[in-house]
Amino acid sequence: MSLDLVVVALLAVGAAARLTRLVSMDVFPPARKFREWTVRRFGDEHWIPELVYCPWCIGFWISGAVGASAWLWGDTLAWQIPASLLALSFVVSALVVATD
Repeated sequence: MSLDLVVVALLAVGAAARLTRLVSMDVFPPARKFREWTVRRFGDEHWIPELVYCPWCIGFWISGAVGASAWLWGDTLAWQIPASLLALSFVVSALVVATD
């Protein structure tokens, strides 16, 4: 296994974790409004709002998409730069919360 593959895999994990957090829990207004819209559109009992509010549920699909994108484009800067920013954002936020 090459070091490049390990780095891409670590970036993918960090990016997937950050995107999962963004979609399912963050108070960032567009993300929050999207979650609220799914409830208004489909109702409380529908599976789509449950999917969006549940990090375990949406994390599976986000991980699949990020993993596929890493497989296809992980060797390009166009993938590596945003994945690095997402992964760093997740790590820094986790450290801030852990040391608070």
